[in-house]
Amino acid sequence: VFDEIQVDGIYLRHGWCLLIAIAHGRVIGWQWCDREKAEAWTVLLQHFPEPKVVVTDGGSGLMKALKEFWPNVKIQRCLVHIQHNVRTYLTLNPRLPAGKSLRRLSLKLTKIQTQEA
Repeated sequence: VFDEIQVDGIYLRHGWCLLIAIAHGRVIGWQWCDREKAEAWTVLLQHFPEPKVVVTDGGSGLMKALKEFWPNVKIQRCLVHIQHNVRTYLTLNPRLPAGKSLRRLSLKLTKIQTQEA
């Protein structure tokens, strides 16, 4: 039983995807698939009781599986994935003031240590 589980998919050569579940810094389960679809996530998640929180990149296949399989779980977006998404859309050197401000905020996300922060 875990309070928090982190999940993500890793794409490897030759088109395979490996879904991984992590708790307390250790891999607790994995599932091979062709892509991150709800059915593959459900196969992985069914091995664990519903945790309090799932940390995820917010992929649509996982979100569908969570809604159906663990309907009461709280979802936390992965801060590193948020930073990556911001960097993708704004680049490393945004030109506009709003983009620069968003980029600075995104870099502070992984430095948050308290709920108040």
